[in-house]
Amino acid sequence: MSKYFKHYHQLNDILNEIGLSREDFCIIGGTALNAENIRIHDDIDLCIRPKIKKALIEKYKANGKYHILENTAIKFTKSVEANKGNVFSVVNISDDELIENENYHFIYNGFKVVKLELMYSKKIHRCTRLELFRFKDLYDVYLIQKKIPSIENWDSSLLMYQNSSKERLLAQLVLTLAKFYGKLPQPINRYKIDA
Repeated sequence: MSKYFKHYHQLNDILNEIGLSREDFCIIGGTALNAENIRIHDDIDLCIRPKIKKALIEKYKANGKYHILENTAIKFTKSVEANKGNVFSVVNISDDELIENENYHFIYNGFKVVKLELMYSKKIHRCTRLELFRFKDLYDVYLIQKKIPSIENWDSSLLMYQNSSKERLLAQLVLTLAKFYGKLPQPINRYKIDA
């Protein structure tokens, strides 16, 4: 696992300021890829327990200290944000389940971080929906695919595209595209971690 954890001190300062316990959130997004030496993350995305996030939104909506996005997310800084919620509903996992169930996260530098299998499923899902599609996600799928053989405890039961033939077909199309896309010259090479 990578020892590099961008914005670690900034995150700790925010947690201390808002009084959020490490038991009440899980880090999601690029940090999961960073932890497995897949790519360096740009920011830190938090999945906070819904009841706690709702209280934080009400508090900071009133005093204006942090930017509230569409009444569902909190932008603490340019680099640290609480997401809108239900990010892993594509694999039928609620925010509370993600935070509570040790099968869905691991501990990285003292923080709960979503398992890579769930990020992989989420990114495949995004690539199969035109309105959600980002080339960055397609490239992440390619990078994760390359890394899977070296991940000791890879749990394929957590993958969403096991569910239906339509999802498997779409996922296979995304995986094929990712292989092709990964071989092209990349404008986003900054996401790679050089070993």
